[in-house]
Amino acid sequence: MKKATKKFPLEDLYKYLKENNNIDLFEEIKNKQFDYSTSRRGFAITMLREEGIFNDFINYAQKLYPGKTFIIDAAINKYNQFESVPEAEYIELNYNGKTRFTPAEIKKLKYYVYELIDPRNGKIFYVGKGKANRVYKHLKAALKGEPSEKSYKIRDILKEELKPTLNIVKSGLSENEAFQLENLLITQYGKNNLTNINSGKNGS
Repeated sequence: MKKATKKFPLEDLYKYLKENNNIDLFEEIKNKQFDYSTSRRGFAITMLREEGIFNDFINYAQKLYPGKTFIIDAAINKYNQFESVPEAEYIELNYNGKTRFTPAEIKKLKYYVYELIDPRNGKIFYVGKGKANRVYKHLKAALKGEPSEKSYKIRDILKEELKPTLNIVKSGLSENEAFQLENLLITQYGKNNLTNINSGKNGS
């Protein structure tokens, strides 16, 4: 029978560290800023290993949760993904100084086609179509660990304390027109030069 798993127990770790007067490590783990709690778990595991007390805490935790196996590798992998990304509670794509479109702008934009550009070399790495605030969701997906080539590229850019450049090619389109333009641009740029998963959809 497969063992029941449990997330690495942060609250119990905090209690353990305080009980053992390891206040400096408690403060370092508790106060480090992250976008997502899984990163904090990975950071905590890494710090415990560096301090040589990881096994001691696991023994302590297993007494609290008999028969449970703690999720370790996933937390470490998540931490490694985020460690080099600039620490901030919210990191947003900016377009002309904006982090989202207003309702009036959304109504005016209708459907639009946009490009994401690598600021390090000026190369377009993604072409998309959307409406409303769709374009701003790519960065959040990357920060959540989305395993796509586009998100890997965005994380690489963020690690250098930069942000992808956003260019809206054309707005005020119908959905069908946006599909057509998206497909045209992907064909023109060459899918092998982009991080798009597919080649867009052909409008009728």
